[in-house]
Amino acid sequence: MNTEKNLFYYQIYTYAKKSLFLFYILTLFYLDIGLTYTQISILSVLGTISTFLFEVPTGIISDKWSHKKSLQVATAFKVLSTTFLLIPKFEFLCISSILWGIADSCDSGSDQALLYEGITDKNVYHDFCQRYTAEDI
Repeated sequence: MNTEKNLFYYQIYTYAKKSLFLFYILTLFYLDIGLTYTQISILSVLGTISTFLFEVPTGIISDKWSHKKSLQVATAFKVLSTTFLLIPKFEFLCISSILWGIADSCDSGSDQALLYEGITDKNVYHDFCQRYTAEDI
């Protein structure tokens, strides 16, 4: 019963995470503080590149440390990244995008690995994955 409840919460979490509602708000925020479309694109590229560069190293660290600690580090980086948004200068926004990208790489896969480790009956996890394809979770 508790496992089904956790799977339900995980499913809500992943749908909220994939909705990317925050990025629409960020774009409007960037436009409001006077950034050009080119600068907004640069910020997006910086975040994507940092995610790409740190994906494998943070995955290795997550496997060695723990997936829970990796998620905690990701949250800390996202909070730090958000604080840089309070300084509306392009250089600080670049730092914010890079930190958010690193946080995404820490976050990537750790949530699902933690879910897998937390389920004692692997058939339940297998059934969950069968119900929800990789595009859904």
